[in-house]
Amino acid sequence: MKWPSHSPDLNPIEHLWDVLGGHVGAQKHTSKADLFAHLEQEWLNIPKKTIEDLIESMPRGCAAVIAAKGYPIKY
Repeated sequence: MKWPSHSPDLNPIEHLWDVLGGHVGAQKHTSKADLFAHLEQEWLNIPKKTIEDLIESMPRGCAAVIAAKGYPIKY
């Protein structure tokens, strides 16, 4: 199966980047080190349930993308 590497519909990490961006982007950072430290802390704060839900949603997401013939889906 070909896997489009930049498709947010098929890459659960894209959803996590949205979550992280909202938390990390809301604050000003004084350095790259400060940004990375905050990013790491927020990553560790993502609930395990959120990650499990994203993993469990993959079969539905794949089926929806196949049904849409590779076009973006509302998912």
